[in-house]
Amino acid sequence: MKKYFAILFFSLLFLMVPNFSNAATNSWEKMGNNLTSGTGYFPSMAFDSVGVGYVAYRDDSDSQKLHVKKWNGSAWSDVGNPAGISAGAVWYISLKIAPFTNLPYVAYQDRSDSNNLKVIKFDGSAWVSVGAVTGTVANSLTTGTCVSLSFNTSNNQPWVAFKDFANGGKASVVGFDGTTWSVQDLGFSLNVADSLSLAFNPSTNDPYVAFRDGSFALSVYKKTAGTWGYLANSVQFNSAYVTDVNIGFSPNNNVAYLAFGEWNNSLGDFKATVKKYASSSWVNEGSSLQFSSGGVRDVSLTFDTGNNKPIIAYADLSNSGKPIAVSFDGSAWNNFSSAGFVPGDASNSYSLGLAFNPIYKELSLAFQDMGASFQISVMKFSTFIQGTGTLSMNIPAIINPGQTFTVPLNLNVSAGTLGAWTIDVTMDPNYITIASNSDIANGNVPNAFYASSYLCVSASCNPPSGMQVSRIAGMTGSQTVTGNVTLASLAFTGVAASPCGSIVKVVAKEVVDSTLGAPTTFSPMPAELNLTSQSSGTCGVDVVAPSAPSGLSVI
Repeated sequence: MKKYFAILFFSLLFLMVPNFSNAATNSWEKMGNNLTSGTGYFPSMAFDSVGVGYVAYRDDSDSQKLHVKKWNGSAWSDVGNPAGISAGAVWYISLKIAPFTNLPYVAYQDRSDSNNLKVIKFDGSAWVSVGAVTGTVANSLTTGTCVSLSFNTSNNQPWVAFKDFANGGKASVVGFDGTTWSVQDLGFSLNVADSLSLAFNPSTNDPYVAFRDGSFALSVYKKTAGTWGYLANSVQFNSAYVTDVNIGFSPNNNVAYLAFGEWNNSLGDFKATVKKYASSSWVNEGSSLQFSSGGVRDVSLTFDTGNNKPIIAYADLSNSGKPIAVSFDGSAWNNFSSAGFVPGDASNSYSLGLAFNPIYKELSLAFQDMGASFQISVMKFSTFIQGTGTLSMNIPAIINPGQTFTVPLNLNVSAGTLGAWTIDVTMDPNYITIASNSDIANGNVPNAFYASSYLCVSASCNPPSGMQVSRIAGMTGSQTVTGNVTLASLAFTGVAASPCGSIVKVVAKEVVDSTLGAPTTFSPMPAELNLTSQSSGTCGVDVVAPSAPSGLSVI
């Protein structure tokens, strides 16, 4: 009985995941031109659910008016016409994106209108006021500062926390009910409140307000089941003077985090501090209470939606006030690329607009760049990791006609993540075949919400004349699919001894990453695998099963 010998060649490929059509560089790069031609202040940044970035800021070259620009992937453009949205000068800018509608909202203090606190939204064609303001709410908003805007996650309605001079400078919260603004709680802090930050717990829809509470200590207030009160162990719970208070919730497990500057007596300045709420108390995130090497200003907080890690940015006074961004890896705080990644000082920005793009996995930072005449500049850092991956399929060294053997088609994603795949296995049915659909089984890709493996006879597979094609395709619902995964198990049957040449070819038609909303093709694609047969005698060589040389896979 004749036998034929099959060897499978494969190579290790480096799969570099690009985004926005540019390859990830794991370094800071500038996002287009500066947003202002002259001095700008109070940059506030956010991304919508499809990865469009927005920055709101004050443009001093335009009578200190409010401006908002959006990023289209290659350039900034004004949102609304005219570009100067407010009637006059503004302070205390807070930009957020409505979660249900993707519309940008901005809260700010209007210095040209008796310092009134205002909330506006862009309705797709123009900026419009959000709701009516009357009575007690009107009195408080007339004197509001230190504004923080957030959205009720249950109904998409905006709420605002602010320092309320109509109530002794204490903290107040108002909410929009779809028609008018209503009181949530006015003047609730024990003392004068500053540096307010408002956020909703996505799992409970409870609002939390963090702020500096009179004696310069930190407090956190929340509303549960319609009742406001201080969070347990959260009334002036630290003993040092704080500034730049931020509160937020990790996206995957909804843990509350605080980021702020805390006074260090030895340094004589504020140092960066991050705490999380665990077991009804605030604990340090990391082993060090105050982990920055020197003084800080303009602390800002966001989260990496891919790995749930907190990220903070601040102006680093130990490095000439240059902005720095750091993330927590589970044990320590680490810089994103190099520290001081811009030439200018950002210590007088009066805020750093920090935001994470959930689609393209990029951290972006808007800031006042003192090295560029105090203009508003934006930089981004790609958090994509260059991936490596290998397609492999082990074929018996000697196959007898009539022999059936089952082998897995594997993709080893050693870095990066797998989002979707289409792979064709083409064979010459005169020598080796997959008899039916039942001879192809889907693999074990974690969290795959679609997987299909089948004999393909349609024109979409474009099988060469006389050849048989099996298509393996699928898609994941996860951004964490890495490592070795089996895409399919294929049951081959030997038909007859073959002449020299390729009788099975495995070609990756498409392998893409799991970038939500914008999956991007791995580049370069995995090289095709060729199963080359050598029939005993036909090639003039009496073939026996050898040991696999380097670069071959033989079982």
